[in-house]
Amino acid sequence: MFSAQPLLNYKGTLVGVTGGGPSRRGVGTLFALAKQVGGEDWLLDIQYKFGASDAFTPNGGIVVGTDGNFYGVTDGSPGNPWAGTIYKLNSKTFRLTVLHRFTNKGAMYPEGALLQGSDGNFYGSTFNFAFNPSSSIFMMTPDGQVTILYEVPGYSYVGGPLIQASDGNYYGSFGSSTDNGFVFEMIPDHVITTIHTFQGNDGSGPEGLVEGPNGNLYGTTAGGGTAGNGTVFEVSPDGSSFTVLHNFGDGSIPNDGTSPTGSLVVGPDNNLYGITAVGGSAGLGTVFKVSP
Repeated sequence: MFSAQPLLNYKGTLVGVTGGGPSRRGVGTLFALAKQVGGEDWLLDIQYKFGASDAFTPNGGIVVGTDGNFYGVTDGSPGNPWAGTIYKLNSKTFRLTVLHRFTNKGAMYPEGALLQGSDGNFYGSTFNFAFNPSSSIFMMTPDGQVTILYEVPGYSYVGGPLIQASDGNYYGSFGSSTDNGFVFEMIPDHVITTIHTFQGNDGSGPEGLVEGPNGNLYGTTAGGGTAGNGTVFEVSPDGSSFTVLHNFGDGSIPNDGTSPTGSLVVGPDNNLYGITAVGGSAGLGTVFKVSP
């Protein structure tokens, strides 16, 4: 499941969220980090302090909507500490509006960054936690109307934020404690199809996806593979081809790390870059490059 809270490069300023910090009950902040004009120092400014009266413990980073405002999710909501919210934060006034509050009567505990699709709606996921019977994919209209599109019962989680590829379809992955997980495609009318099911020897516990320059999808698994330490994989959008590009810890590359985490990124050289949570020469993780 998600853990990283990536920074957003917003007009040359780095914007991010913290799950705790100098607010009431330590329930999170939104901050801006900008380089000092004419100098080398970076200046930190707390733009918003989340509180128990609106929403608390933001996670998964933020995105900029087509309206220029920030959007994100929180773990907590007043009266429902594990239910969570979806919020909008005005990028000029930093005034927060809660667009949707999840309840413990249905999907709850949203995780990870939202995606605004080409249809103008926002897409995200909820995590199976506490009283939540399943994980889900949801859609939210810009005015805050939420529809649950897909549910996976049992202990499961979406492996990373959804992406919308150049073919107009949405892609993501689910992981689970009871099986090895799968990669799915969601077409614009929200029909979901599994395009690859992991078997363990090809990976287990998929993380986020990214579209490569050739139109195929690339991702990592936290476990599985020939050495049980995770993989990097490539899958075509229709699922007709699947290739393991690297098995971590199999000895082919010394000190390559174990348990890759988070989504890969495509560099300006069209190579894929990522990180592992542990392993490497110091045992504290690695940064790696894969040439597709």
